[in-house]
Amino acid sequence: MKKALTNIISFGKDHILLALYSFVFFVLLIGVYSHSGFKYFPLLSIFIGTLFFSYFLFNKYMYHSFTKLSDFISLNIKSFSTLNLIAFISIIGFIVLHYFYMEGVPLFKALATTDHLEVSSIRNKVTTECPKWINYLASFYIKAIIPFYLFYFFHQKKYTLFTILFLVSGFYTLSLLQKSYIVTIILPLFIFFLLKKSWWFSLLSILFIIGSVLYLTKVANPHLNNEVSSQVNKQEIIDTTQTIDTSSNLAEKTPSNEHKVVTMIKSLSERVFIIPGEIVSIWFTYIPDELPFLNGCGYRFLTPILKCDHIKYPEVIYDLEYPEYAKLGVKGTLVTSTFMHDYSNFGKLGLFISGIILSFLFFIVKLLFKNNFKFQLIFNLTPVLLLSSSALSTLLLSHGWMLTVILFVIYSKQILNPHSVVK
Repeated sequence: MKKALTNIISFGKDHILLALYSFVFFVLLIGVYSHSGFKYFPLLSIFIGTLFFSYFLFNKYMYHSFTKLSDFISLNIKSFSTLNLIAFISIIGFIVLHYFYMEGVPLFKALATTDHLEVSSIRNKVTTECPKWINYLASFYIKAIIPFYLFYFFHQKKYTLFTILFLVSGFYTLSLLQKSYIVTIILPLFIFFLLKKSWWFSLLSILFIIGSVLYLTKVANPHLNNEVSSQVNKQEIIDTTQTIDTSSNLAEKTPSNEHKVVTMIKSLSERVFIIPGEIVSIWFTYIPDELPFLNGCGYRFLTPILKCDHIKYPEVIYDLEYPEYAKLGVKGTLVTSTFMHDYSNFGKLGLFISGIILSFLFFIVKLLFKNNFKFQLIFNLTPVLLLSSSALSTLLLSHGWMLTVILFVIYSKQILNPHSVVK
């Protein structure tokens, strides 16, 4: 029994991305079952079966060829000090620029009101009233650049740079009123501390995350002080998509014997473990019975080739699921797992294609990280978890997964060699 458990753990470490996604998929199944029972499990089995089968085929027949390619693209940069200084200054500079375009600090504006709808509007304006290029840059900095350099400065014992960056970026992400941002910038460090068994730093990290999330939950729901609970809305799942907050629609009285913190924790738990799978089930409900397969028109990059308009099913399905809000002109999205975007375009074939593409990505990332379990987990945990509620193309590009991998490749020789000399 002990040997079998050891083998399972060893297998999980060798294929950590696949193991992580298996957990994500299991959580999705819970939500799907809670909404529609076993009805859509056969369709889901097409995707997950293809994912596992193709992943192990890639490892069996392509591993050695791609390992040589991975070694070939390793970079050898001589002066990291200049690169680090440029990165540090650019982070600080962008934060100042972002506050300029937002015309102040959103958190301070939210604290000045007791109307939860106004708080929702303030949070929404963080993106709607800024140019698209600012929003894209903010996404790159929050989801890739800041988390990477927080880890890197600490790992390389540049504690002065780390402390300044932690204080500035911590306040910056908190001020944007998005709970997921706090988790995003701290999670790589937290995982690093856990793996190093640095229990004191691990405790500080998790307390900072929990405290920040609960604080922002309270800021976003000032009516909780009046014993009114904001029950979770399906679109408020913890991801990095900006959507309007319509949770007041589902508000109901909090039981008098339930503490506010317990209510918040229950709400967050539902967002993580139930809502993503329920949204998958909702998409299956509408496609193809009420909405046709898009045959490629759901992908923006294909629309010029196919000569069709880009159709955004997250918005279309939101309007169908919340007709009362659609009538009022409220815009929102029901974001869902990556394979559902492929299903909405090509049906069962899309599930098959999605499994192959995701398995190849896991295979390539594994090679670029030199099959190092620790750093694969540190830098890829967040995007793999977010596959439950985001399209793969979105995660790779605008959400910074590809940029994170590129940064690791640039710094890999220093990170993988703890005795390297930093110039």
